[in-house]
Amino acid sequence: MSQVKKLTYTEAEFCQAVGIGQTKAYELRKAGKIAYTPIGRKIYYTQKQVEDFLANQAVEVKARFRKAG
Repeated sequence: MSQVKKLTYTEAEFCQAVGIGQTKAYELRKAGKIAYTPIGRKIYYTQKQVEDFLANQAVEVKARFRKAG
């Protein structure tokens, strides 16, 4: 049997992978800090959306340290 590559993460899977709660995920979506894909009433995140979010978070943290130092 061949395995199907997973193209999206559910909100619960995203939260678990990133280590945040669903309330924080909601706040990030509403603030425009993470892109998402609504399908029907459900929220999904593509691998690229998750990677872009994490990359942007790393940039924000580096900028904060530069300002503090």
